[in-house]
Amino acid sequence: MVTIKKQLVSSRMRTFSGINGRNFITIHETANYAKGAGAQMHADLQSSGFSASWHWQVDDKVAIQSFPHTVRCWHAGDGAGNGNFHSIAIEICVNVDGDFQQAVVNAAALVKKIMHDEGIPSANVVQHHHWSGKDCPRHLRKGDKGIDWASFKRLLPTKADRSSSNLSYGSQGEAVKQLQIDLNKLGYKLTIDSSFGPATERAVKAFQASLKLTVEGIVGPQTQKALKEALVKQSVSRKVLKVGDKGDNVRAMQAALASVGFYPDKGSENYGVDGYFGTKTRDTVKRFQSVYTPTEIDGIFGPKTRYELNRIIKK
Repeated sequence: MVTIKKQLVSSRMRTFSGINGRNFITIHETANYAKGAGAQMHADLQSSGFSASWHWQVDDKVAIQSFPHTVRCWHAGDGAGNGNFHSIAIEICVNVDGDFQQAVVNAAALVKKIMHDEGIPSANVVQHHHWSGKDCPRHLRKGDKGIDWASFKRLLPTKADRSSSNLSYGSQGEAVKQLQIDLNKLGYKLTIDSSFGPATERAVKAFQASLKLTVEGIVGPQTQKALKEALVKQSVSRKVLKVGDKGDNVRAMQAALASVGFYPDKGSENYGVDGYFGTKTRDTVKRFQSVYTPTEIDGIFGPKTRYELNRIIKK
């Protein structure tokens, strides 16, 4: 298995608002042949604020994650299409001082892990070309570096093997404990005992019913994905936010507002989701309040406004 590192980018300036659907994996090549232009250099490039974004970069030694899979990165060239909004982006490095074939093998190992983690089948592992027609990943498409796309796909399982990671009545251990913790964060009142018993099964079924999923009491890929999305939405700050505030709490609030059609600055980059509570964000909060809390239109993001926003998101 390839060595995996995380170097997460804190800024969301080069990403789209909303939650990535994570139904596809998109393979790119960096097209950067310079010496030293490996995974670390490209991770540093993203950390410094590049004009595009992707989730992973991989070379002949290491794979480095820049963004959580829930983030919608700018990478596919299809605007608000499935490439940007529903896929995880991997850039394979092509630096002249690297081993391209080993980088591809490492990329395949990373893809297998992501397929397992996210429940994505091999059929949904696609080229950048699939979304925009761009000749990318160029060398895998052409096969001029000793390995082609068909060979790459043969390195992958045909479908995501998630059977061992499904949780159901009778399951025990750390995965069940985390499930119970996550469900409690969403308002379910479970005893954290690491045992999937009747109470946990009832909570899972209630969660599935609330999102109109198949109500089976089994935590498989679809329910796992829905839990992740619900927890991201739940991250909207519980603090009172007002003009002058800044940071991740403000950014989460702005992203949540944008996800239901209230954009801090629709004409700007990333729709104004910048982590700063300025006058435009205040006016956006007021617009939201005028619709959902008409008796409280003060531009301050407090308990009542937060409650209504979370209620709308959960619909």
